[in-house]
Amino acid sequence: MFPFHRRRVRTSVLVVLCGLPIWPTASTADTTSQERAAKLESVLTRLDAAMGKMQHRESFDTDAVIEQVGRDPTKLCAWVRDQTQFVPYRGALRGPRGVLMDRVGSDLDRAQLLAHLVISSGYEVRLFRLALTEAEATQRLNRAAEQSRRPLRSPSGSAPSAECS
Repeated sequence: MFPFHRRRVRTSVLVVLCGLPIWPTASTADTTSQERAAKLESVLTRLDAAMGKMQHRESFDTDAVIEQVGRDPTKLCAWVRDQTQFVPYRGALRGPRGVLMDRVGSDLDRAQLLAHLVISSGYEVRLFRLALTEAEATQRLNRAAEQSRRPLRSPSGSAPSAECS
C-alpha cells in the first residue's frame, strides 16, 4: 500500500498527464521525446516540491515519524508525549492516524498511536487497562489543563519532563 502522499502525487500526475496533448500537433511535432520527457520530469519535480511544502509527512505518516525520531521505543514514547495532547474522552475515537493528524487524543488513542509506532519499529506491544483512583484522575486532568495552555514542543525542543519506560 502506498502512503497517502504518493497516491496524491499520482492523482496529480494523472491530472497533469491528462492535460498533455495525445496527438502530435504543429507545436509538439518538432519536439523530441527526450525534450518531452525532460519537460514532464520538470513538472513532476515542481509538483513534488509543492506537495512537500504543503504538508509534512510526519503529520499523517507513522513511517515518517519513525524516520524522524528513530526506532527506540523510549524516544517514540517521548515523541508521543511531547507532540500530542491529552483530551479527556472515553475509549478510542480518533485512532492512531487521527491522533497523528490532530495531535490530540484520549489516553487510549495516544496509546494506540504509540503501539503502532513501536510495532512498526519491530517490537512487540501489549496494551493494558489501568483504573485510576479519583485523586490520580484529578491529577491527570490538572496536568492536561496545564499542557493545553502551553504550545506543543518542537522535535528539537527542551528535554522531556517525565520518563518513558
